[in-house]
This record gives sequence, C-alpha cells and structure tokens, in this order.
Amino acid sequence: MTLTRETNGQAVAASGLYTMMLIRALEARLLPDEFEEFLRKAGETRSVEEFKEAAASATVPEFMRLREVANMFVGLDFPRPR
Repeated sequence: MTLTRETNGQAVAASGLYTMMLIRALEARLLPDEFEEFLRKAGETRSVEEFKEAAASATVPEFMRLREVANMFVGLDFPRPR
C-alpha cells in the first residue's frame, strides 16, 4: 500500500513527501554549490530545478538513495544493524 496526499491538486506518494522535506532541509543547510554536489553524488543527472519539480514523484528507492547520500554528506552516516 502506498500512502498518498494531495499537494497542489495532485496525489503525492509518501516517498515524494519525504523527498521534498529532505530537499528543503538540505537547501536550508547547504550552499547552492554544495547542494548541486549532493545531487551529483546521489547520481542525479537533472538540474536542481528539474529535480525539485520532480521530487514529489520520487519512488521509495530514489528517496532511500538520496537519504543515504545526505546522511554521509552532512556527517550523519550511522551504521546499520545487521
């Protein structure tokens, strides 16, 4: 089951909402050049603006990849229990 919410008249998956929240938090913390570097390290090929426009439709694997790189990028790389 995928949870959705209406945003600007469009259904948005929970992973998209989490992606948008992550992006807003990183934009507030990073300089524009650092934010671009974060996207590149996460494997993003789209421009910052293109990425932000599509963030609401991010899949769970896309969000997880971004979150993992964000954790490393801002020094929050926690070891995962096995």
